[in-house]
Amino acid sequence: MESAEELRLDQTIWIGLSGVGISAARVVRRIPGGWACQFMLPITEREHQAALAARSTVVATPWTDLQTVAAAEPDATRWPFLARVAFVVGSSVALWAAIFWIFF
Repeated sequence: MESAEELRLDQTIWIGLSGVGISAARVVRRIPGGWACQFMLPITEREHQAALAARSTVVATPWTDLQTVAAAEPDATRWPFLARVAFVVGSSVALWAAIFWIFF
């Protein structure tokens, strides 16, 4: 990985890979033209191929910018529509049942 900033060995950074998202990594050694890093949680072969296929710049962010990185790309997925409807209806029925059981 190339970086304009001077990194320290064992420094933890965030690496943004196209098609993968943001992952934590640790700087393990200096190599000609950049740095070698080890992901804290290994990426899958599919994620590796997606990052290579994108052919874009890898963005590395120091660990101290965790709040900025987390705010920039939330890891939230929406439930399918029917699952959301079932949750709302089921919750309503359960609450009304609890109300009737307590008061009647």
